[in-house]
Amino acid sequence: VILSVLAVFLTSDHTNRYHQHMEAEKKTSCTDHGDEIFCTHLPLVQIDTGGEEIPGKTIIDESGRKIGYTQSSEGEDEIRAYIKVTDHEKTNNHIGDESSVESDIMIHVRGNSSRAFDKSSYAIRLITENGENNSQSIMGMDAHHEWVLHGPYLDKSLIRNYMWYNIAGEIMDYAPNVRFCELVVNGDYRGIY
Repeated sequence: VILSVLAVFLTSDHTNRYHQHMEAEKKTSCTDHGDEIFCTHLPLVQIDTGGEEIPGKTIIDESGRKIGYTQSSEGEDEIRAYIKVTDHEKTNNHIGDESSVESDIMIHVRGNSSRAFDKSSYAIRLITENGENNSQSIMGMDAHHEWVLHGPYLDKSLIRNYMWYNIAGEIMDYAPNVRFCELVVNGDYRGIY
């Protein structure tokens, strides 16, 4: 077993992994607007649910026990929404900027115990208007239709998963690609993901 794992390690090309913290191009600071305009050097993800709550949050009863998960107004476990990703290569990203990716999506809160955290993580499936899978490349990662916005609520450093997925990707055949981004849902800033 050790030899076959070692053989895979020695013959696989692990040099193509993008390290956002080292390789992202330095962006010029914005000087043409004030603090009232949201401005970030990170990719900006905007989700519009049409005002509907994203289902999947934990429901706790008065004794503190988990009794289920929230559902949509239609009684579903996920809702249809719209996503815009703005990721300019050389300039900062703003809410009104032209986006690099847009798609209809199906979205729900993901996780187990983390569903009860104040900062939710989300499972997203990109779809066409007809509801079929819509694989797209996001933030320079390989095209796929399934994505996760991980809200690192317990990791106040915001680095643990990013670091370990990148280390795993250097030594294994497969580890998820990761990028930092900032998330806005229905115009409400949700933080760094």
